[in-house]
Amino acid sequence: MRRPSALTALVILVLGALPLAGRSDAPIRRAVSLRVLQSVLQAGNSQQAQRLCGITRATGYILDKKGRDIILVGEVDSMSSPLYLDDFVVALRNARLIYVQRKGRAYYYAPPGCSIDPNPQVLRQLQEVNRNYPNIPTDPEQKQRFLDEWSAIGKQPQKVRVMGVPFDSRFAKVMVDADYYMKRLVDGSVALNIDGFESLTDITVNAAKQDMENGRPSSVPEHSLNRFWFCPGETTFTEDDGVVLLQSCPVRLLTEEEFLTSSGAVAGRGRPSAFAKRFTEAFTAKYQEIAAARPIYRELEGLFRFVGIAKLITGGSAPSAAGVNLDYLIKRYPIEPTGVSRAVPGKTNVAEFTIEKDMPEGKAYATFCLRSCGGVSMDVRPKRIKIPALKAQKPLARTAASVSKPAPSLAKPSASGSKPSTPALKPTVAAAPAGKPRPQPARPSLKKTVLAARKSSDSLYWDVPAAQ
Repeated sequence: MRRPSALTALVILVLGALPLAGRSDAPIRRAVSLRVLQSVLQAGNSQQAQRLCGITRATGYILDKKGRDIILVGEVDSMSSPLYLDDFVVALRNARLIYVQRKGRAYYYAPPGCSIDPNPQVLRQLQEVNRNYPNIPTDPEQKQRFLDEWSAIGKQPQKVRVMGVPFDSRFAKVMVDADYYMKRLVDGSVALNIDGFESLTDITVNAAKQDMENGRPSSVPEHSLNRFWFCPGETTFTEDDGVVLLQSCPVRLLTEEEFLTSSGAVAGRGRPSAFAKRFTEAFTAKYQEIAAARPIYRELEGLFRFVGIAKLITGGSAPSAAGVNLDYLIKRYPIEPTGVSRAVPGKTNVAEFTIEKDMPEGKAYATFCLRSCGGVSMDVRPKRIKIPALKAQKPLARTAASVSKPAPSLAKPSASGSKPSTPALKPTVAAAPAGKPRPQPARPSLKKTVLAARKSSDSLYWDVPAAQ
């Protein structure tokens, strides 16, 4: 009688920013004076200033040359936590090259980022375990010994690296915490119950199940080493009359398959594995839902937006253009130290299933042991886009004896592609003299609206009426 064999699959992973319709508490717009904020901080600690006066999402800034000020604009959403001034200052200092490192005669700049790296020696130890157990033992005691040995090796500390910002800062901690939690989302040790989003473990297990059930060769590689990292998507902004606004600043998750070289180093293959790519695409598509369930990712997105705005402020020489000196914020304001671990335990998880199906070799088993590490890279490079032009209506000139031509309709074409019909205007008696156009009310610009809402030049912050 032939001895039943076990189908084994071992997967190692390396893990390498709009108001709701109908809400009565929809976000409100808020403006913060950076000139006054700096003065408040110099005079003494201010809790309002430390939390950016309640702003939960930064959207851009306005140059107030007359008031010699830069006004940060954003949203206040009761469903989110306020942003931190320290994070904004760190982003400004990175953009101003305060954190460049000197090596010899050269200075090296790094965008804000972090990485949680596995020790190559640990990967070699895991390979040795694989060689000792070419097949997962079917005997319960032997299998448990294998899993215990694998888990003990996999949980060895992984080195944490922080780039471009101070290591012991809140900015760095958010990046590391978001990256470290990603491991649990990758290996499936936590579930968010979001439609269309599943862990890499689940993706892999489901593929293996389908292969077994349909009698196909396994599409799951026995050994897979993948790196995942957060990075900015296409970041765009508009600029008009001293108003600079981020239009998009998405956070993306990317991946690359890696391998352990003969010398023991980890190298990239320059391509993603199919399963890891599916995971990253789903994560990116569902980022806002994931952030709603795990606020650390909303904080991470906030950092990406800060980096984008900081680069626009410094790259556009905004302080000089506005005639305001922000040296205290950029050079002397003391950042509150926040402890960040230099190493974190590796994460492991095991997913096992057995298919009760007659096969020539007997029952089939698959055990997945996953480890992960990764990183964050905030190399945000905002790209300017044109402000969408609104086609203005011509003023209607009506007389008692004539009817003006109907103004072009702003309605969208119908589904069939035909142009929307324009209702005819009925003759009316003109209220203005013949031939003189009737003036149309102009919508005030955002800059005028923000500046008009400010009650005093000494106001630290103020709310801005919604556009009518």
